[in-house]
Amino acid sequence: MTIEVTEHDWRPLPRATGFSGHVIGDIHGLRSALDAALALYARRGGRRLVTLGDYVDRGPDSLGVLDRLIAASGETELIALAGNHEQLMLQSLRRNAIDPLWYQNGGNMVFGPWTDDPLRPPLADLVGPARLAFLEGLGDYHRAGDLVFVHAGLPPAYRDFDAVIGAVTPWAAPGAVPKACPLQWIRHEFLDAGRNPGGVFVVHGHTIHPEVTVRPHRLSIDVGSYTTGRIALVEIDDDRFRHSVIEDPAQPARWRAARR
Repeated sequence: MTIEVTEHDWRPLPRATGFSGHVIGDIHGLRSALDAALALYARRGGRRLVTLGDYVDRGPDSLGVLDRLIAASGETELIALAGNHEQLMLQSLRRNAIDPLWYQNGGNMVFGPWTDDPLRPPLADLVGPARLAFLEGLGDYHRAGDLVFVHAGLPPAYRDFDAVIGAVTPWAAPGAVPKACPLQWIRHEFLDAGRNPGGVFVVHGHTIHPEVTVRPHRLSIDVGSYTTGRIALVEIDDDRFRHSVIEDPAQPARWRAARR
C-alpha cells in the first residue's frame, strides 16, 4: 500500500529557540513510514535530525526501524533518544526474559515467536550486536539552549533543568523503574503544568494527540503511529516550525487484528 505524505505550512512557536533542524516523533515499528520520512528529510536538505524514541513495539517491523536508524546515523547528524518502549526492551534483553509489562505493551509483536521456541536462543542474539549497541547508546534528552528534546516530558516540580537531570535515573541504568525515569514515562503532570523547570521549551512525543500540537511550554509530535499509521516529521527554524504527516494506511487494520 502506498505511503501518504501530507505537508503543512509554517506556524509560529511561542518563542525563538535558535535551533535549526528536524525531529521525528514516535515510530513504533512503521519502517515504511520512516523510510518516507527520511526521504523527505533528505529532499529538504536536512542536516540534523532528532528522534524522540519509541522506535519499537506495536508495529510490523521494529527491528527494521532500528536498522534504518542505524543506517541514518551514517548519513546525517542523528541524535537518537530513548522512549519507554526501548527501556522495556533493553531490560528484557539484559535479563533474557520478556518482561510482562513489555509483552503487554507491544513486545509480543517483536519477539512473539520466541516465546514458543523450546530452544529459546538468547534474546540479545535475536537482536544482534549492532542493534543492541544502538539501543544502549540512546540518550535521555538533547538540549539546545532553552530547547529540550525528550521522549515524554519533564517533571515540573524542580527549580531548573539541571535539577531535573540530577534527580532522575538514566533510562538505561540497570534495574531502572518507570517511576524513576519520568523523561521516558511522565504524562499529565507535565502536560498540564503550563511551565517547565527553568523555563525551557520542550519538544516531546509519548502522549498521542490527533495533530501536532503547540502549547506555551511544549510542542507535542506523537500523532498516533501504531493506531493511526501516522508519524510526524517536524522542521524547526528558530521561532517557527512546519510539519509533515507520513501515513501508512494499512497500520490501523494491522493494529485491530493484533488486538483480537
